[in-house]
Amino acid sequence: MRTTKRFLGRLIHIVMVALVMMPSLAALAAPEAICVPWKSDESLPHWTYDGAAITLKGIARGDAVEYKWDYGDGSGDTGWMTIANPYNLGVQHVYTGVPNQLFIATLTVRNGLGEENSDTYPIRMFVSTNLRNNDHLEVRRNMAIDAGLWWLHTRLNRTTYAAGSPGFGQPVGYWQPSYYPLAATGSGIEAFQLSGHTVLSDYDHDPYTETVQRAMNYLLYNIRTYAIGPQPAGDPDTNGNGIGLVANNESTARQTYIGGICMAALASSGAPNVVAQVGSVNVVGRTYADIVQDMVDFFAYGQVDSGWGRGGWRYYANYTESDMSTSQWPALGMLAAERNMHSIVPAFVRAELPIWMNTSQNLAAGNNHGAFAYYYPGYYPYYNITKQGAGLICYEFLYLSPSATQVEYDAKLAAFLADTRVQAGIGFIYRHWNDTGTGWDYTKLHGNSYGMYGLQKAMRITDPAMADVTEFDYTAGTQTANTFDWFYWPEGQANQGIGYYTVVTQQGDGSWDDTIGPNAVYDEFATAWRILVLSPRVTLRPPVAVVCNCDKQEYNLNQTIQLDGSCSYHTDVKRSLVQYEWDFDYDGTFVADASGITAEIPGGYAVPGIYPVALRVTDDTPSGALTDIAICEIDVHEPPHCPHAYAGGPYVGFVGTPVQFDATRSWDPDAAEFPYLGDPLEFSLIEWDLDNDGLFGADDLDCFGIGSDAFGNQPQWVWHAPYEGIIGLRVTDTGIADNGEIFEICQDLDFTEIKIGNHRPIADAGGHYMVPTNTCFELDGSGSFDIDPGDYIASYAWDLDSDGVFDDSSETNPTFCVSGELGKVYDIALKVTDSFGETAVDHTTVTIISNQAPVALCTDVVVGTDAGTCSANASIDDGSFDPDGDAIIIEQIPAGPYPLGDTQVTLLVTDDGGFSDWCIATVTVEDRTPPEILDAAAAPNPAMAGDTVSFTVDATNACDALLDVVWDFGDGSPPTTDTAHAYAADGTYKAIVTVTDDAGNSASAPVTVVVGDSLTGFVFGWGCIDSPKGAYRANASIHGEARFVVYAKYRDGNPDPTGRSGFNLQAGSLKFMSTGYEALVVSPDGKNAQISGEGWANGKFGYKFRIYMHDGVDAFRIRIWKENALGVEIPIYDNGSKLPIWKGSIVISKQNDPANWWLEL
Repeated sequence: MRTTKRFLGRLIHIVMVALVMMPSLAALAAPEAICVPWKSDESLPHWTYDGAAITLKGIARGDAVEYKWDYGDGSGDTGWMTIANPYNLGVQHVYTGVPNQLFIATLTVRNGLGEENSDTYPIRMFVSTNLRNNDHLEVRRNMAIDAGLWWLHTRLNRTTYAAGSPGFGQPVGYWQPSYYPLAATGSGIEAFQLSGHTVLSDYDHDPYTETVQRAMNYLLYNIRTYAIGPQPAGDPDTNGNGIGLVANNESTARQTYIGGICMAALASSGAPNVVAQVGSVNVVGRTYADIVQDMVDFFAYGQVDSGWGRGGWRYYANYTESDMSTSQWPALGMLAAERNMHSIVPAFVRAELPIWMNTSQNLAAGNNHGAFAYYYPGYYPYYNITKQGAGLICYEFLYLSPSATQVEYDAKLAAFLADTRVQAGIGFIYRHWNDTGTGWDYTKLHGNSYGMYGLQKAMRITDPAMADVTEFDYTAGTQTANTFDWFYWPEGQANQGIGYYTVVTQQGDGSWDDTIGPNAVYDEFATAWRILVLSPRVTLRPPVAVVCNCDKQEYNLNQTIQLDGSCSYHTDVKRSLVQYEWDFDYDGTFVADASGITAEIPGGYAVPGIYPVALRVTDDTPSGALTDIAICEIDVHEPPHCPHAYAGGPYVGFVGTPVQFDATRSWDPDAAEFPYLGDPLEFSLIEWDLDNDGLFGADDLDCFGIGSDAFGNQPQWVWHAPYEGIIGLRVTDTGIADNGEIFEICQDLDFTEIKIGNHRPIADAGGHYMVPTNTCFELDGSGSFDIDPGDYIASYAWDLDSDGVFDDSSETNPTFCVSGELGKVYDIALKVTDSFGETAVDHTTVTIISNQAPVALCTDVVVGTDAGTCSANASIDDGSFDPDGDAIIIEQIPAGPYPLGDTQVTLLVTDDGGFSDWCIATVTVEDRTPPEILDAAAAPNPAMAGDTVSFTVDATNACDALLDVVWDFGDGSPPTTDTAHAYAADGTYKAIVTVTDDAGNSASAPVTVVVGDSLTGFVFGWGCIDSPKGAYRANASIHGEARFVVYAKYRDGNPDPTGRSGFNLQAGSLKFMSTGYEALVVSPDGKNAQISGEGWANGKFGYKFRIYMHDGVDAFRIRIWKENALGVEIPIYDNGSKLPIWKGSIVISKQNDPANWWLEL
């Protein structure tokens, strides 16, 4: 019997992802060249511009001793060079070319035996001649990041942890500037991560993966353990393990700075399930997510508890003071931890922080309004933009707590941006952008990495990022319309953006150094922060591409390949995967062959072989879409094939509740049906091993006391005690294919995980509560829950008198009454118990404040649809306010835009104490936008009298797909919906089409139709008429002599008439001259003519005209008009009928060049 084993297939994959182990550095293999991929994506070219010197970047692994670069531009190669440092095979080169030109450089390495290996380095040419142009600066920004990362990579100190250390045998790397190497290393890690290079990047194809892994090992090695316990504001120990963690290998004097920087780097890794391979006992063997949670707990523990610094942080845990410069780092790290690792920040941290914010910010009128002080306004304020970035980050941490939906996040962001304290903080930046101080006061921003990075973080934490700095009028308490771009330096802007400054001050080797400030940094520290200044994001949350069941892609010849990318995911719940692309013959350069979550290759492959297929997923990150690529190998060969077992899972169950397993995705390539769902003609046996003893189905005589293991497609099993382990599925075929061909019986195994048991519930006491004096209100414990399927919160017990005994209420939402003592704080605790007796406790506070609830005022509104849509945004707020003057947050539910018709909207108004009021109003959206006519035409045009002319119109409307169309053919016939018409007489006609939507909105457009023998005719005339009263609409009383001259003819073979016409009403100062003819029509008898076209009147263009002339008793008429945007005529002049001329002569002919025509004058 043939047997294929895929023992622990998916589980092994999970473990390997978690254990990020680098290949041994001791064993030398064949030579290997690895070029640096841009953003860790080999399909993306590096950026350059014409004439720029760039570094080609690559490394060597294995036993390579020499290397060379082929530049790929026809200029040759470097020749063989000795490898002095395998981590730095960089060479400089200048490329010249045209925009979008692509070059492919090649790095080749060889060993002493002459064995070679090569890798490619793509470069694309862009335009970057004017750095005041944002697009041009983007080119330089990408080049600067590229060069800066390479400089950091080459400066990394690499070693291996020695025996006796917590990281024995593990590779390590760190950056050693003049001081604080751990902080510099954390910042360096972040710089790489925000450019796509992480611990989970492809080690074999991205040299920076090893760089980041080494540096992360250094960070983890230097994490310290601190015992933590309950604090006056609450219990910081979210996971109950009694410890907090902080990265710090230097004195505690910078514990918070360094620890916050490193927490942000670890939290931004995008690798929550990776397991630390180095570190102390509370670090090694734990996942990044677990480590970050304990780092969060440490900073919650270390928040200042009392005094004027309450609510903030300083150099080490529980300092007696706070400063704003330090406070930004715990706020940034915890925000990253929540967003990327789903860490839990104790509620009291956000409840306490506003106390410090109110202490630190100066809101007194004057030039320093909105400034965040180092301590507080009256005590070492040290006002500068560096502190503004720090203060704004703290406010972002307060407002942008984790959100379940994009709508919820958007509401929080809107509240943050509307907070006048935030606006005032930004207003200080607006006023002090060009400060020139060299000390702590009004420090110059440009050249100060700490200040520039602080500002970048503040402006780009939000999603979308804040692009402009806005002036704040502190006398009026509102923002003004004055703004400037803080990053770019566009033409016409006086203030230089820090992105522009950073690009132009990069040193030739790719590094940066500070030039200003009392806290200047240099070398690796400055370079990492400058790269972060240029980075479009603050924390990295990448998507992950996964081809489902990649290990089971085995097919018959010419069998349709079914691919599924639905296993792909995003580590940020706020982001979505918006594009799935498939490359069916992936060769290292991604070329999309199909798109969609699933894809198929009809007919598969006709030739046996291994076919690499790649899936690329793209997300919707507003600051720049992120991508990820997964490669899966398709194994195509002739029969026989073994079946493919799919055990499903991992499964999570509950004691006493049946768990259903699912093997229905199992199939066999030798069966015709696809996907094969277990037809017994092909599958002989579907057996399970639920107790992991290696015995399947009936072979197991004792499965948890039962005389047989499970079998079948979808069996159920009940565990009566907690259990955690591996379950297996064995699928055996009959050896008989659908076509009757007989093969040796074959089977396949698949394994997954199961976890049965009970866990502690999650207690949530709500709050922190802020209530007015002598108020009774409801506490809220309804946020408590149990994570186990089928389990529930069986009881609630409250301790309302802080005696440690939970005997005061058993209700979910008990009533609690407070006294009249302003500022009094009650400590409240809730204990919840699940159905198995497991308990959890949560603490909160109730603070008595002098506060009145806000007043919600709303009104019904009627609005028209927004441009280009069939919906509209509208505000029902009618002056809502807070009696105490507190800042209020106004939300509309639903938020809009609103569809046509009536929508009932709730206005929710909340003050900063958490009190709210609401009202309901109706938003009525009406369709007021007329349709848009894209084109209107007639054919044939010109036409002969009696011919049928067909009319067409192309129109669009945002709300109605079907429009009513009416034609007025311009010859006196009634308007009609007909689209065909025959004109009875020669002439030039103006047909008008009118389209109308269901709301009655309409639009019209003219179509000029020429009827008559086209392309032949001649007209010449000059003379005078008596212009009657009323002819000139600008002044109806004017009459008298008017002069004209007309010359028009067709040239043989030319469809357009040529000539010139003029008209002058002397009494009315009306002077008209044609600028082009549209049509010339001469009657069959050669006696009458019409000429139409465009011209100017009194020096202004855009007028239309039509001339009517008669030869015999010579007569002349002219109409001059303009048309508005809807095509409606606005008359300028019309003498009403053909008037006899009293001077001059008119000649009309059907011939283009009548002989001796001048004799008729």
